[in-house]
This record gives sequence, C-alpha cells and structure tokens, in this order.
Amino acid sequence: MKKHTLLLLLSLILLQPLMAKRTTCSVQDAEKQKLINLTIKSKGGFTGPVISMTIASLVNDTLILNVEAGRRLDSQNNTQQDILVTKSESFALAACQQKMFTVSGMCCQLHNHAPAKDATYSVGKMAEPNLVKVAAYIDQHHYYSEGAAQHAVWVVSDNQLMASICSEDEDISDNMRDCVGTITGQTVPHYSIIYCNQSPTNLQGDLLKIEGRLRYTLDAPANVTIGIYNSEERMVQLFQENQQQSDGKYNYFYTFDAKHLAHGKYFIRLQVNGQFQKQEEIVF
Repeated sequence: MKKHTLLLLLSLILLQPLMAKRTTCSVQDAEKQKLINLTIKSKGGFTGPVISMTIASLVNDTLILNVEAGRRLDSQNNTQQDILVTKSESFALAACQQKMFTVSGMCCQLHNHAPAKDATYSVGKMAEPNLVKVAAYIDQHHYYSEGAAQHAVWVVSDNQLMASICSEDEDISDNMRDCVGTITGQTVPHYSIIYCNQSPTNLQGDLLKIEGRLRYTLDAPANVTIGIYNSEERMVQLFQENQQQSDGKYNYFYTFDAKHLAHGKYFIRLQVNGQFQKQEEIVF
C-alpha cells in the first residue's frame, strides 16, 4: 500500500508541469479579456508573411492563441489597406512570456495604398462570409504568396473583374477562378487581364494587355478571320484574315494591347468564309 502511494505521488510530481492550466482562445478574445498585450505591425509587403504580432502574456497560465484565416487586421492609417489573414495559426505562450510571430495575409482594400513598413494594425472582425471562404481556400491550398490569390481577394473585396485572377501557373489560375466563381456565382472568363507598373499607390498596376483563348470547330476546310471589335462594331485589332484552315477543332490563343483602349466591352469575333460564326465578350 505504501509502495503504491509513493508511486502515485511520484507520478503526480512528474506530471505536474503537464497538468498546468492552459487557456485556448483567439487572439482577439485574449486581448479583450486582457490576457495579453498585443502589438501588430506591417512588415512592408502586401501578400504573404506580411504581418508581425508581438504578444506578451499577462497571466500565469499557458496560452494557446489562434489567428483564423478570414480574420481582418485593421490598418490604423485609413489610406493604407487592411489585411485579410489567409493562413490559420496557433501560437503558444508560456506564463508571462513575450514572443513575436509572423502572420500571412493579403490586402483587401484595393484602392488604398500598400501597407508601409512598421505601420500599425489592430485585430478586426471576421470578414464577410465570401471573403472568409476565399481565405479558407487559399489556406487549404497554401497559396499564401500567389498573385492570383491576391487578385481573387480583390475580386471579392472590391468587385474587381475575375479576369484579373491569373498566374504563370495555369492550375493556380484555374483553381482560384473556379473558387471565386463558385462563391460569387460569376461566370469564369475565357481571358486574362494583365497589369504592369505596380506601385505602392497602385497595387493592381496599369492595364497592359488581354490574353485569351478562342475555341472553335470547322466541319470542313474554310477561310477564317479573327479580330477584336469594340461595342460600336469597329475592329480594333485583326489577328488573321481569310486564313485557310482544314476541318477540325481549334484553340486559338490571342494577345492584344489594351493600354490605349477605353475601358468597356469588346468582342473577339470569328468569321468563317466571310460569315459571322461566333463571338465572345471581353470586359476590362
């Protein structure tokens, strides 16, 4: 009996550190309950691991703190973009410990400036449901630093055109477009809008060109004309004129310079043997 009691006491002594009280909650709740002091600063970027959180525990418990994908971090400068957290994280703090953690996120106010280095932030609310879904998808697929994912966020947060979601990796582009299309009910476009001259005050950049693909089938050999037309039926670019092609299925890849064109609706149009065959809308 004495041996059993001694073993039990020894076990309790050895397990005591593991039985210390733990508190698990969100960073937002921990700050509200005054369990922590929290300082949030920008690391100077706008996509990827762009936020640093310095967290100091004010309690004698071990804290397990969660930052959820879909949580907004609010800029304290109203000219700079808020950040949408895109990677769920859990941070552990021992009693009264202070540590710095990095958080991944993406800008979600397109028409504001890029966050400046050391700009201060506060923990905001969970974003609106569609943005939370986009953030969860980015987290699930680890697209933390992908430009296509950043544009997907702006499509939902700022009503940008879905054609702006593009990447050199077509799978990433297709995945993010399908995600946004499913969430918003928008039709996935057949073309991409390419931007250039990105700057801290213009994160999207200036319109450069449109790239796309026109699919068509010829039942017999024919002369094919393909061009871009504006809403007033005026041709703005001719790709090929009366080019003889054999019967079969075609994927025609096209690029046209849109820098100097007015924003609006355009159409890529196919004519076969001089007769209108099909057209697809392009909006930028």
